[in-house]
Amino acid sequence: MSKFKFPENSRPLTEEEKNKFNLSSEERGDIEALENGDYNIATGSEADKLKAAFKAAGQKIREARTASVTIRFDKNDLEKIKVKADQIGLKYQTYIKMKMHQDVLEN
Repeated sequence: MSKFKFPENSRPLTEEEKNKFNLSSEERGDIEALENGDYNIATGSEADKLKAAFKAAGQKIREARTASVTIRFDKNDLEKIKVKADQIGLKYQTYIKMKMHQDVLEN
């Protein structure tokens, strides 16, 4: 076994996020232990269970941070968007989200 390390692109939950999910004291303790590096990496079926739990937790966080929308595009515009997204190696939905986010930050 070795010590658990968070992926580079992740960050600890904020207190606001912890409160939003109405975590039990046991769940809070587990999160704090992970953040403090007090967990060892599991193997086998235990590791599979943990992976599933982390995936579910990540999904809850994404759902709390995002909203789903439906937008209709002109077919020609959508094809151009798909080409541009492909040129930079992104899915077209990600490209649209990125462009919308850039616009929001600029204004």
